[in-house]
Amino acid sequence: MSSSTSLVRNPQSAMSSVLLTYPPKTPSTVYELHFETLQEVLCDPNLDGFYILGDYNLPDVTWTRGTTDALHGSGVGSSVTFNLLCNLISFLDAAQYNYLVNTKNKILDLCISNRSCKLSAALSPLLPVDAYHPPFVCDIALNADIVPMKKQTLQRYNFYKSDYTHINRKIESTDWDEILTLLGSEEALSAFYGIIDEIIKQHTPFVGSRTSAFPVWFSKSLISTFRKKRKAWVKWKKYNNISDYEIFSQYRKLFKDMCNKCFSKYIGSVEDSIRKNIKDFWVYISNRRDKSGIPAKVEYNDDVSSDPQTICNMFSEFFSSVYEPPSPTLSQWRPPADLASHDTTITNLHFEVEKRCNANFALAFVRKRQRHYSLETKHSKRNHK
Repeated sequence: MSSSTSLVRNPQSAMSSVLLTYPPKTPSTVYELHFETLQEVLCDPNLDGFYILGDYNLPDVTWTRGTTDALHGSGVGSSVTFNLLCNLISFLDAAQYNYLVNTKNKILDLCISNRSCKLSAALSPLLPVDAYHPPFVCDIALNADIVPMKKQTLQRYNFYKSDYTHINRKIESTDWDEILTLLGSEEALSAFYGIIDEIIKQHTPFVGSRTSAFPVWFSKSLISTFRKKRKAWVKWKKYNNISDYEIFSQYRKLFKDMCNKCFSKYIGSVEDSIRKNIKDFWVYISNRRDKSGIPAKVEYNDDVSSDPQTICNMFSEFFSSVYEPPSPTLSQWRPPADLASHDTTITNLHFEVEKRCNANFALAFVRKRQRHYSLETKHSKRNHK
């Protein structure tokens, strides 16, 4: 009996199902390769949920239910394979839900998912009941009507390719006196920023931000190692040569070591930045989510909208009671009516520039004066005697 794995993907609901079976005494290397493949496939950012159904043939593992429907495993034998399975479940943020034991009081068929699901014994099985594999029914809840909001592609300036020669010429040729003389301070500042922004926009190209399929803590070298490992795995599976497997094994070991270092470095940087900038912590929490939790269509107070700006205003109105109204800024302040109705003229306004001496010179001057005062004091004491 040989192992078998099948992947079924439903693009309409962004769900994937993995069906598998493994014979007894399967080498741990086969499990390790299988789990690594699942990590690569099921970490797709466009995937909402997955279900892994099948027989891993781990009779020495005992599954016990806790306070929820999820079960926790504890293994006596096959420790290597069981640890690999636990690492996979933890990495995918999933759980095992099948609690039906066979005639040997063992659970061979597993149901692993990142979605909460209900299991029950099958009352009308399609095939005769196997004593070692009791059939079960899994109730899956699909939120087909909720479509998540798509992330907009943000554009930013590519200052590495800016034409700074033309930018400087344009700034120098602008008649700032004619533009800013008759304006107030606030209007002049706004006009200045607007002109500078327009000049930069004319001579600086835009570049769009791309969403990476890899986690945010993956470095460029780690991504390169991952792709090399993937190519080595494809070559080994195609030609089945021992030398190809050794190359793949080396890349796999290197990838694991680099993964641990990159992730530890990323977690350390997040922890160190909590005191300085709490925003980095919330960015870390946001990156752990595959997709935005905001649906494409939001309903609030009998109003339904799919416009992002309107949705933001709905959230603002909903949370308005939590925040205090902003205090008036300096630009919003207006003088009292009696003061604003009088004109004041200032004449004979004179400015003087006060030259400050060098700090070292001033310190030397003070010390010299102290020594001079000390000598004068001693001389006066001698004359007094």
